[in-house]
Amino acid sequence: MRNTVEIWMLVAGLLAAVAIAVAVNLIVPQFDEMLRQFGAEKPVLTRLFVEGRYAFFGLPLIVLAGWALTPRRTPPGNERGIVALVLGIGLAVILLPLCVIAVYLPIFRLAASAEG
Repeated sequence: MRNTVEIWMLVAGLLAAVAIAVAVNLIVPQFDEMLRQFGAEKPVLTRLFVEGRYAFFGLPLIVLAGWALTPRRTPPGNERGIVALVLGIGLAVILLPLCVIAVYLPIFRLAASAEG
């Protein structure tokens, strides 16, 4: 039987990855519509998030792959669960701020061009 703590860590990592995918797919389309109305040019980072937002639903697969590819130890410990948890939370810590930067970058550029 698998370690219960390991399973809970896996579930938490998967939930973090799903939360990222859902958040990006809720936030990005609203900003994309607003940017279209303003006629703002989208930088590369913004276009990556707009055009590839559905790819974020593959993030839980990365967490599962990390969990599955981590070797089991004898005696069994929580290594696999820790890897899944760190991957899920690590992806959130990196990708959510990057998403915020990507959607606000065109707005900052518009403001800079309006001032100059």
